[in-house]
Amino acid sequence: MAEADDDTAAGRHAADPQPHSWWTHLKALGTVVVALVLGAFFLLDLPTDRAAARDEGVPGIVTVTDESCGGRGGCSYDGTFVSLDGRLRLEDAYLVDVGGEVGDRFDAQYFASNDSVYSVGSGEWRLSLAAVAAAAAWIVGYGVWLRRDVRLRRRLRHARASDAGRPE
Repeated sequence: MAEADDDTAAGRHAADPQPHSWWTHLKALGTVVVALVLGAFFLLDLPTDRAAARDEGVPGIVTVTDESCGGRGGCSYDGTFVSLDGRLRLEDAYLVDVGGEVGDRFDAQYFASNDSVYSVGSGEWRLSLAAVAAAAAWIVGYGVWLRRDVRLRRRLRHARASDAGRPE
């Protein structure tokens, strides 16, 4: 009973937060690595996505030749792209932000930087920007969580050290 009184007198009780285990930190760090990789992936595509929104690619017409729909991820499309001047023809071009049925034709633009065909006035940059922002928020949130946990560990270590030096 005296031990419980000492804990109460020291300002600690059962509801006080405890630091997270190192295993929890390792798992959280793994999610940060995933956020970094995904954030970098979308960040690298962002300049091309913005250029596609401004219609700065090679203009042309794309014909959808293949539609692959699987699982919850939605569909992806491939097609044949022909530039308006006829100098560039791409078979099995990866279509970004272009959908429809096989055989449909759309105005489009080609970007050699990521070897992809975008719709005219593409809004794909919004998805890339949102993904980069979400990854950054996750990383910042982990930093805040980690800082809180480190401070808690220091506070508990200091409390144990002062308890050890206190006369019985």
